[in-house]
Amino acid sequence: MFDIGFSELVLCAVVALVVFGPEKLPTLLRDIGAFRRQVSQLWQHAQHSLQKELDAATAEKPQEPRS
Repeated sequence: MFDIGFSELVLCAVVALVVFGPEKLPTLLRDIGAFRRQVSQLWQHAQHSLQKELDAATAEKPQEPRS
């Protein structure tokens, strides 16, 4: 989906190091990782809830006879 090469990653790392500085960068990366985990858990919870609702709706729906 995204075509990001090694050189682009290195450029992003250098820019982040210059902008945020070496003392704030580890904290920033830790916070970004925690945020990403929270979003991932929220997405998985939403998918699980939706699947449960679909399963319940399918189980309640009577099967129509096919001719």
